[in-house]
Amino acid sequence: MFAGSATIGASARTHVAVVAANGHLHVMLARDQVVGWVKATPTVSETGRQVREYRITPSGSKQLDAERQNFHRLSRAITTVLDTA
Repeated sequence: MFAGSATIGASARTHVAVVAANGHLHVMLARDQVVGWVKATPTVSETGRQVREYRITPSGSKQLDAERQNFHRLSRAITTVLDTA
């Protein structure tokens, strides 16, 4: 994880994709864990490395829904401006 690699699991329900620059993903996940949006569980990967598995919590799912609504609202506003230009 600290070497710049990360494994992201996404449920079929949310279709979440995370893109982050090296080093930023850990900071974002740590912040989200502090506020209770994700839960980390230590585990061992298939290659035998110690890793943390992150799962979204119910409050994280609620926050994700709110962020998704804000994104769609902004996206529609930008599309409206571009279509009238």
